[in-house]
Amino acid sequence: MTKGWWLPAELRHLVDDVRPRRHATPEHGDFDVEMPCITSDALAEAARALRGRAERELQRRPIAEIVDRLDETAIRWLDPSDPHRRTAIETIPRITGHSPEMVALAIELEQRSSRGDHLLACLRSEVGDPAALDRFRSSGHLAPGGENRAFGPGLVGGVFSANIPALPHLTIMRALLVKSACLGRSSAGEPAFLPLYLRSLEEIDADLASCLGVLWWEREAETHWTSFFDETDFVVAYGGTQAERELRARMPAGLPLLFHGHRLGVSIVGVPEDAESRDDLAARLAYDATVFDQHACLSPHVVLALGSFDACAELGVDVGRQMERWREELPPRVLEPALAAALAQLRGVAEISEALGSPTRLLTPTDRSSAWTILVEDVDGLPPSPLDRFLRIVPHESINAVLERLRPARRWLQNVAIELGANEDDAAALREALARLGATRICPPGQMATPSMMWHHDGRACVGAMVRWCDREGSAP
Repeated sequence: MTKGWWLPAELRHLVDDVRPRRHATPEHGDFDVEMPCITSDALAEAARALRGRAERELQRRPIAEIVDRLDETAIRWLDPSDPHRRTAIETIPRITGHSPEMVALAIELEQRSSRGDHLLACLRSEVGDPAALDRFRSSGHLAPGGENRAFGPGLVGGVFSANIPALPHLTIMRALLVKSACLGRSSAGEPAFLPLYLRSLEEIDADLASCLGVLWWEREAETHWTSFFDETDFVVAYGGTQAERELRARMPAGLPLLFHGHRLGVSIVGVPEDAESRDDLAARLAYDATVFDQHACLSPHVVLALGSFDACAELGVDVGRQMERWREELPPRVLEPALAAALAQLRGVAEISEALGSPTRLLTPTDRSSAWTILVEDVDGLPPSPLDRFLRIVPHESINAVLERLRPARRWLQNVAIELGANEDDAAALREALARLGATRICPPGQMATPSMMWHHDGRACVGAMVRWCDREGSAP
C-alpha cells in the first residue's frame, strides 16, 4: 500500500493514525492508499514547525545551492531505473486509470522542465537577479546607491488537484525557489506522487526536505481548514469554480491566493491542401489531444479550422489515423461506466445528426472503443470536450469568425496552438488578437502540453507573485 502523505521524520508523530482509502479503476480494480489521520491542532503544529525549519535552514543557503538540489532530484526522476519513479508508474495508474505509459510521459515532461537551468531562467524572468534572494543587491531601478532584497512567504500552503500525474511538485519547487516552507493538502484523487517526490528529495538533502510536507483531511473538516489558513502566509490552489468559491469563503481577509482554475485550450489551423502536410499537422493535433488524456488546462478541446466542411472532414480522417497510432504508444484511460455511457450518448447524437444530413462527421476506432473520438461539425458556440481524447473540428470561413466564436470564452481561454499554413501572413495579427482576448500561451500544434518554466502560468508571474521586496534607497530623488 503506497502512502498518500509525507512529513519530515521529526514531525511524523503528529499523525495520530493512518487509514486506507480505496480507489477503483475499471482496468485495475481496487487499490488502497494510506492516508493520514491528524487533528487540526497537530496540523497547525506541523505548519509552524515547517516555517521554523525554513527560517533556520533555507535563509542561510544560497539560492544556487537550492536550485542544484532540485536539479539533482529532477535528474533522479528522469532515470527510468529510479525506484521512486518506478513506484509512481506502477501505482498512479491504479489510482487514476491513466496508463503506465502516460504516467511515465507525464513524469518525463514535468521533470525535464524542472532542471536547474530552467529554474534559474524562471528566477531571472520573474525576480531578476536570483542573488537578491540571498542578500541586498544593487539595483538599477533605484536611485544611485540603492539596493533591494527579495523574500518569500514564511509558509506557502498548497491545495492540489488530481488532473495531471506528476504536477504537484511544481508548487513545492516554486516555494523553495523563494526560500519558503511549503505544506500541501493532497488531492484524494491522486495523493501518491508528491510523497514519492519528497522521499527522493529527502534522500538527496534531508535538511531541505525538512521544510516541506503534504497531508490530507476531509473537504468538510472546517477546523482543519482554519488551522491551515491561520498558519499559512500565501496559498496556491488548483481546482474548479466550486473549489475556488469554497476556498475563498474559508480564507481570512488579506491572505494572498494564487488560484489555478478551469481553463480552455484550442487549436487554430489552416487545412493544408496536400496530403503530406495535412498528415503532419494531424499527427501534432492528435498528440496534443492525447497527452494527459486531454485533462490538462493546456489541452485542446476543439480545433477551429480555416476551411470548408469537406476539407475539415479530410483533416479529421487524418487526425483519427494518428490518434490510433498514439493509442498504441500512449494507451488511453479505460473509462468508468458513467463516463463511457455519457460518451456513447454524445456519439449517438452525432450519428443521428450525420444520418439526417447535418454537416457532421463522426470518426471513432474501428473497434468502436472509447479510445478516441473525432467529431467534425458545424456547431454553434464553443461546446467543451468531455475529455479523454474527444476532439471537435469546426470549419470556419475567416479568422474573424474564429475570434467571434472564442469571445464568449475569454475568461477561460488559456493555450492556443496556431498554424495557418497558406494564411501565415495573418498569424501576427491573430496572435495579437488572441493575447488581447485573454490567451496566456501561444505555441505551434504539437507543443501544447510542454510549456517551459518561463511561461507565465495563467498569465501571471507565479514565482514573482510570492516575493516581497525590501528597497534600501541611497539618496533622495
